[in-house]
Amino acid sequence: MTQAESVAETDATVEAIIKTIRKLNASIETQVGSVAQSSASIEEMVANIASITQTLEKPMRLLKKLAAATEDGKRNTANLKLRNTKKFRKNLVR
Repeated sequence: MTQAESVAETDATVEAIIKTIRKLNASIETQVGSVAQSSASIEEMVANIASITQTLEKPMRLLKKLAAATEDGKRNTANLKLRNTKKFRKNLVR
């Protein structure tokens, strides 16, 4: 093989390497774009989850207050019934 042929072969090899590097660079750019898009989507999902959590927390607090008020009402009703029963029995005995 002559020096010119060797140089031509080396030149062709370098060109092939450059072509491969360009393809890899394009693939990397595509992947970077995909990762950025995925990150934006994940951030949006996290924001949506936070919003939904906030939306659900208020009714949950209200339900807890309602449950507490219901328990208070039950106790008050039971106490009132007990007092009324005692008064009724006292009145019967007189």
